[in-house]
Amino acid sequence: MTIRTHSRAHPTTDCVGIAGLVMGLLAVAACVFPAVGMRGMPLALLAMGLSIAGVVRAFRGTPDGSDDPRSALAGLILSFVAIGAAGVWFTLTTSGVVGG
Repeated sequence: MTIRTHSRAHPTTDCVGIAGLVMGLLAVAACVFPAVGMRGMPLALLAMGLSIAGVVRAFRGTPDGSDDPRSALAGLILSFVAIGAAGVWFTLTTSGVVGG
């Protein structure tokens, strides 16, 4: 009788990192538009949290084998870009340069 063990024929994906990447893309899209600006900040913070969790999971190693931090790192970078864009809009609207 042979016992089959599960092989890594199909690489597993890091769902938390991918969720951070998608939220980061949405946050950047929301924060660069003047009409939305600061309202995209919650998406950016959510993207940052998910991306940090994805990076930690990738470097720590999880039982499901998701050890690729690339999507989580991309989501983290995008969340920083979105926070920076929201900060620019906040500065412009509070200084009176742009009405909002």
